Formats: sequence, structure tokens, C-alpha cells
Amino acid sequence: MKFNAEKDGLYVIAVEYGRGIYSVIEGNKWMFGEKDYIAGFGYAIKESRWICGFAKTYAIVGNHYDGKLAAGLELEIVPEAIRDFRSGEKLKVQLFFRGNPVKGEINVRVNGKHSVIKTDNNGFSEIELAKGVNVISARYVDDMAKIAGICDRRNITTTLTIVAE
Repeated sequence: MKFNAEKDGLYVIAVEYGRGIYSVIEGNKWMFGEKDYIAGFGYAIKESRWICGFAKTYAIVGNHYDGKLAAGLELEIVPEAIRDFRSGEKLKVQLFFRGNPVKGEINVRVNGKHSVIKTDNNGFSEIELAKGVNVISARYVDDMAKIAGICDRRNITTTLTIVAE
């Protein structure tokens, strides 16, 4: 994918995606469909979840950038800085849900390896970057998203992609 940058600076590239609503039936089998719809086939529903997420990366054009690092996504991992990174450098990130810091787990995947790092109570964590594409992700279950007959919770996933040389 290409985009034309009209001026030097920092560009945030973000995508929101929705996988739909899945209901869990006996045997812990996941079926695509809203709670009432699946129940209409005679299944006993354990719970239904709306699965959605966000993916984000940054592009620096020119020698500098201006701009804030938060994109305003519902669930978001915000890095302390964006620049050209080297393997072995550490990057502080903060996890936010609806603009508020949240405690959680940050997953880092790079070169076939996976690590899990817990955040502190304010959502802060430090990640050591490896050479290549570092995919940093987190998941949040929104228990307040109950919609009668449709779903009980929302599973929200967010990713931040950082490249290190």
C-alpha cells in the first residue's frame, strides 16, 4: 500500500477491524452469530463476544516529525517516542482503554519468538526491540459492553508495529 506524504512529519497509519459476534456453546465451541440467533437453533449459549480490534504503525517522512503519538483508538499502545530504532534498544509503551491507562499484558512477537510483559498499574511497560518487525499487542475484555440478545462482552485487540534495524 502506498500513500503520498504532502510534507515532512509523523504519519500514523491505523486500521479498525471487526470480526463479528461469536457465541460459545456446549463443548466450548465458538459459532459465528449473535446470542439470540444461535439460541434459535436450540443451542444453550454460555456467552457471546463481539470480537474487534485496532492495528497501528507510524511512518516518519523527512528528518523530523511533529505530532502526538496517540491516535485516539479505543484500545491503544502508545510508545514514548518514534524514531529509527536499533536492535537491543528499549522502548517504553503505555496501554490505554478509552483514553485511560490500564493494567494488562503486552505481547511482543518478532522473528518467530513471543514474549509477554506485564504493565504496571498505570499501563507502562518497557520492551526490548529485536531486529526486524516487532509486533506489540494487547487484549482487553470490555465487560460493560453487554447488549441484550446480542453479546455479553467485547474482546478488543490492539497492535503496534515497530521496525528495528
